[in-house]
Formats: sequence, structure tokens, C-alpha cells
Amino acid sequence: MFTGEYSHSIDSKGRIVLPAKFREELGDRFYITKGNVTGKENRNVCVYTESAWLEYVEKLNKIPTSDKLACKFVRSIISGASECEPDKNGRVLIPQTLREFAGLDKDVVSIGLIGKIEIWDKAKWAAYNDDDFDEDELNEALSGYGI
Repeated sequence: MFTGEYSHSIDSKGRIVLPAKFREELGDRFYITKGNVTGKENRNVCVYTESAWLEYVEKLNKIPTSDKLACKFVRSIISGASECEPDKNGRVLIPQTLREFAGLDKDVVSIGLIGKIEIWDKAKWAAYNDDDFDEDELNEALSGYGI
């Protein structure tokens, strides 16, 4: 399970060093692709273990081609995906297309999100966390999930 928040810098070649804790759980091969595609202000990059990626792809593969909007989402996720292996120094390349999609430039934050890792531009992550929300509304929404 991925948990925690870690700050990093992207080097001039587009690589970051994921925390050792994350690398151990990811293993030798994992997948990286577009994260949130619902708004430019919250875009990020997601990292999946090989097994989590295969489960995700299996779900995506069940979406009927007659659902044009859902198919557009599937195309975006799959075309943006890249198989990754960390180098001997633990660095991982974030492809240029994914860096552009998520607005990743220099300072980034990687967060554990249970079954995956999200990589955010540091300023976007800070803005996301500063966004006020109605606590009563949140509690009502969470109660529907038994939380």
C-alpha cells in the first residue's frame, strides 16, 4: 500500500528519484500514465505496479466502443502509458508527453494513494490542498461510503 508525501526535483533529462519505500513496492517494472484528466488544474501522473496496471487495463478493456466519451478516456490513458524500470540509481524517466500533460517542470510531489502513486507539480498540489471545502458536505458524502 502506498502512503505518504515526498518532494522531489526533476532533473534536466526528465527523471526523478522515487522514494525507496515506493520503489520497493513497485518492483523492477511498473507503469506510468496520465492521472486526473478532468481538469487542467488537477492534472497529475499516476504510477501503477504491474499487477495494478493489468487490473486497471482489464477494466478499461471492458468499456464498449459505443461509449464515445469513455473510449476517448481509454485512448488518452493507454496512449499516454509507458512501461518503466528504474535505473541503477533509482531514477525513473517521466516521458516528455506526461510531463507536459501534468505541467511537471522542476519541483514535484509524489503521494501514495493506496494502490497507486500520483506525481503532481508542487505548486498545483499546494493549491489543491489549500482549496476550501464544506466539512458538513464532505462528512455527508463520506458517510455514504461507511466512513
